[in-house]
Amino acid sequence: MKRKLAVVLILMLLVTIVDGCSSKQSATTEKVFTLEELAKYNGKNGNPAYIAANGIVYDVSNSKDFVNGVHKQCPECFAGTDATAIMSKSPHQSGKGMLDLNRLTKVGTLSK
Repeated sequence: MKRKLAVVLILMLLVTIVDGCSSKQSATTEKVFTLEELAKYNGKNGNPAYIAANGIVYDVSNSKDFVNGVHKQCPECFAGTDATAIMSKSPHQSGKGMLDLNRLTKVGTLSK
């Protein structure tokens, strides 16, 4: 009887561990945004502010450089868009700028 109970407990533990691992895996799956989906994250009307750069989607909602979804130094760079082309002409493509981007929260990738 004790042996059966031990086997049942071990099986329950294994099921719990496997279920926990699969939940963590699905929670860490990156979201893939289309340009249409990204456009919803424009920082207006209470929406979060996201930008894409080099295929990565970043959350700029709490960035001091973005106000109401618009970059303070670069008014043609606004949330909800792929900013790769604009950023290729800016300091963000060089050392310090890329460090600035890497400090932002990555929320997904941009579909091709």
